[in-house]
Amino acid sequence: FRETGLFSHEPINVNGVQVKPIDVISTLMFPKWTYEQDEEDLTVMRVIVEGKQSGRAVRYSWDLLDYYDPATHATSMSRTTALPCTIVARLIASGELNMPGVIPPELLGSNPAILDHVLKELEKRGVCYQSRIEQVGEADINGTDD
Repeated sequence: FRETGLFSHEPINVNGVQVKPIDVISTLMFPKWTYEQDEEDLTVMRVIVEGKQSGRAVRYSWDLLDYYDPATHATSMSRTTALPCTIVARLIASGELNMPGVIPPELLGSNPAILDHVLKELEKRGVCYQSRIEQVGEADINGTDD
């Protein structure tokens, strides 16, 4: 969409009418992105981290498949976005997390204690990641042979 210019704010001429592409795509897409009451959704996510651990090439991966919860009427999108935010907010409120400034999620995730806490709290609420650790060859990480 971006490459075709659909997010552009610069007006273009369409059959003699000046329109902003962003206005066109917004008008067409936003109604499609709105949920009806109790409409079910799902979230599919895979996080992959590669690097070295104790001198060996490793790949960590976390997979998630989460669904709308009919018991609570909570969308999967709300469960997989609002719940992590709430868990971290509680860590801040309790004083357990006291890093100054704006903290991006990837920085929080690099702290094993915080990562484990968030994943355990999510699991209590039915949002469960499957994790895997693999040893990989150097070629898998940086394109060269071992």
